Amino acid sequence: GPNMELQAWKVRMVQLTSLSDQFQTRQCKVVIGVLTAAQDPGIDAWKLLEDRVVEAVNEAKDNVKYLVTIEKVCEPLYKCDPVQNLSLVPALINALKMMNNIAKYYNTSERMASLFRKITNQMVLCCKQYIERN
Repeated sequence: GPNMELQAWKVRMVQLTSLSDQFQTRQCKVVIGVLTAAQDPGIDAWKLLEDRVVEAVNEAKDNVKYLVTIEKVCEPLYKCDPVQNLSLVPALINALKMMNNIAKYYNTSERMASLFRKITNQMVLCCKQYIERN
């Protein structure tokens, strides 16, 4: 469901933040300084890599921020009461629309479609479990 999407982005955020933090260590800065002073040809590739990691950290943080809002709206989907879940659909659609309009990284059609599928699959699972219980 949608909670798995949030968990995946949280893990990615932690891993990338750890990598980014390593770029800021004294040892790393010394090595980069030496390579820059020596005009090493690999320094440009290193700086490009560092920039890409920073951008990936920003993407993960932004995605987590918006997925947390979706998580709050989707929480009742995991309690498997389809009748109650009907009332959350308008709030869910509004949250998804806001995310699509505002999120810098998550607003691609591929990511939004994937999130819609995960939410829909969770709704179906909820209905199935409800029917099996009753």
